[in-house]
Amino acid sequence: MRAFPILLTALLLIAPLQAKAQDPLELTVMSFNIWGGGGNAAKPVDETVAVIKAVNPDIIGIQETRLEPAPCTAESCAAVGDSKAKAIAEKLGYFYYDQSQQNAALWANAILSRYPIG
Repeated sequence: MRAFPILLTALLLIAPLQAKAQDPLELTVMSFNIWGGGGNAAKPVDETVAVIKAVNPDIIGIQETRLEPAPCTAESCAAVGDSKAKAIAEKLGYFYYDQSQQNAALWANAILSRYPIG
């Protein structure tokens, strides 16, 4: 649930842009751990995109957008390689925010949204 604060912030920023005060707004939200950008299970980006398309969410909180090294332990697990968030967002036609800060707790989270992220 590390991405929850980022997701909540995104929802709070997006909702006012999309609806009038009197109009109800229904959002479909998805949380998806793609385990090392799919690379840890030898999954291509297109397979991740297909799963997201099947759900058709408005907003996705993605965890583990970058490859985990081997070995990966609780004491040492610095992500390697590039995040897959941009590639996934582009294939979906979504906006995205890719977490750039790196520390022991937060290193590979992203938000994808069919709505602009402010």
